[in-house]
Amino acid sequence: METVRIAPDGAHVTFVTPEREQAVVWSGGVKIMGHNVNMHIDLAPVGEHEFVVKHEIPGAHIQTFRRSGFDLKLIEAADRSDSRLFWAGPFNEASTSFPGPAPREQVLNRVVSMVTFKDSPDGATVIPVEGANLQQVDTMVVAATDNMVIFARSAAGAPGQLPHWRGTSRGAEEVWKQALDLDEEQAQRLSGTPHQWRYTFANDTTLFDVVFPDQAVGLEARNARSLEWAEDILSTVRVTWAG
Repeated sequence: METVRIAPDGAHVTFVTPEREQAVVWSGGVKIMGHNVNMHIDLAPVGEHEFVVKHEIPGAHIQTFRRSGFDLKLIEAADRSDSRLFWAGPFNEASTSFPGPAPREQVLNRVVSMVTFKDSPDGATVIPVEGANLQQVDTMVVAATDNMVIFARSAAGAPGQLPHWRGTSRGAEEVWKQALDLDEEQAQRLSGTPHQWRYTFANDTTLFDVVFPDQAVGLEARNARSLEWAEDILSTVRVTWAG
């Protein structure tokens, strides 16, 4: 199955996955950098701000500011220890965090005026406004299915993120298999399964990681997927980045 998503920086990212592994949740992130600006923005499906209020900052105070095509949601913890700003569109939401009380109106207006948020069914963009002298770095698109998660980013900034040893060739791609950082109990329980590995792929346009989360494995190792099952999926996964 082929799916094209729009990255936070406007690039078009094409994911090819097995029919049985259709992406069920799309997310991502990007950093906005410039003079005295270092802002990380997360992308998530619509409704993320409601999840945060219910599960992460219960009892938070919420202010809503209407904009054309989306709402701004400023969320502040009751004890003012945490606050977050959401650009809430009809399909996706972007957010950035502030460590402590919500920013003053002047600061908030500056943050909002630095970027343009545009939402669509295929993804949302967060683009620095023209003349702001800002750049986007570390853009990522994440595809999560019932069995695996793919973390994709442009190959343009990839060289410094690749392992220091040569990987295995797979057509036009280079592939690495690295052990995940697991605690002793997890490492023992997941030994010999694909759930203990991170699979990294690099091609001309894209660097992407594939992991197989173990939430569905439970405490019984026999419920874990086999390495052969993982290799079958990995043999069909492709990601290309354009833009």
